[in-house]
Amino acid sequence: MFDLRSAQLQQEYRVRLRGCYDLQLAEVALRQLQSIPAAFVMPLDKVLGLHLPRTPALDEDLLHSMAVAKTYHQGNRTEVWAERPLTPELLRYAATDVRHLHALAKVLDNRLPGLVTRKS
Repeated sequence: MFDLRSAQLQQEYRVRLRGCYDLQLAEVALRQLQSIPAAFVMPLDKVLGLHLPRTPALDEDLLHSMAVAKTYHQGNRTEVWAERPLTPELLRYAATDVRHLHALAKVLDNRLPGLVTRKS
C-alpha cells in the first residue's frame, strides 16, 4: 500500500490494518539511507516518476494523474470520491494509483535489502 496515514478506514469502518507494507515510508527510508533530505513524504506520482523506469505507459499515467490531482485535490474537492458511481476519469486515476505498486515494491525492496521487514 502507499500512504497508510489515512484513518478513515478505522474511523468509519473500524478496520485496523496490520502487517502492511507502506511503500511511502519505504521510499522515505531509502532517501534517508542515501543521505537525501527526507523530512517529508512525496505523493505517489512523484515517487513513481523518481524510482521506476520511464515508459510511455508510465508517462501517460503520470500525466493523467497530475491533471486529475490538479483538478480535484488542489481544489480541495475530495468529496468526489464519495460519489457513486465514480466518473471514468476518477476510475482511471484510482487504477493508476495501484497499477504500478508491485513494480515500485520490487524496486524499493532491491534498494533496501534487509532493511524492510514484512509480516505475513
